[in-house]
Amino acid sequence: MIESNELESQLPWFDRVDAASSVRSLSRPWNLANIDIDRHWAQTDGGRGVTVADDVTITAFSHLEGAAVASGAESGPCARLRPGAEIGAKAKVGNFVEIKKATLGEGAEANHLSYIGDASVGAGANIGAGTITCNYAGFFKYRTEIGAGAFIGSNSALVAPASIGEGAIVAAGSVVTRPVEADSLCLVRPEQVGKVGWAARFRERMRAKKAGK
Repeated sequence: MIESNELESQLPWFDRVDAASSVRSLSRPWNLANIDIDRHWAQTDGGRGVTVADDVTITAFSHLEGAAVASGAESGPCARLRPGAEIGAKAKVGNFVEIKKATLGEGAEANHLSYIGDASVGAGANIGAGTITCNYAGFFKYRTEIGAGAFIGSNSALVAPASIGEGAIVAAGSVVTRPVEADSLCLVRPEQVGKVGWAARFRERMRAKKAGK
């Protein structure tokens, strides 16, 4: 395991670092053979205590600050791990995902375009693209608890304080404001309405209106 406050003491603070080449230049005998850091720029704010275990993969343009990454986990590309982020063993934090003061359990995944703040995500849970934890209500911040094995569909908003039970499924596009029981389906979505020919009539009216000006 390496801690970035030791690593960064020999590297420019908060500077862009080609981590793959810089690690090889260290004089101290850390064993970093099992840490795969992308050759593109990755950033760590070493003064804020980043800890990375063995067998971790950190890919391009990731930024880590005050975070702990357990063995076998993956971060990036373009992931941001803010203070208090704890990434469990074999968990995955993908592109344009931000984690703040939150725990991702073992094998949990948040692969695309998500914000997880003030939250706990259980082992094996899946966070769909575009999901956010709505943790701030203007004055105070509230927590979201997501149980092990839960599946959160894309573009869901979890309005904290929120509780998603183990194995529950939240349908895509849901705005969750009440507790979701374990192994249940949560579907919060207006019924889809289709009006045949409406779009063509709308365009015709708008063209006529524009031509009349």
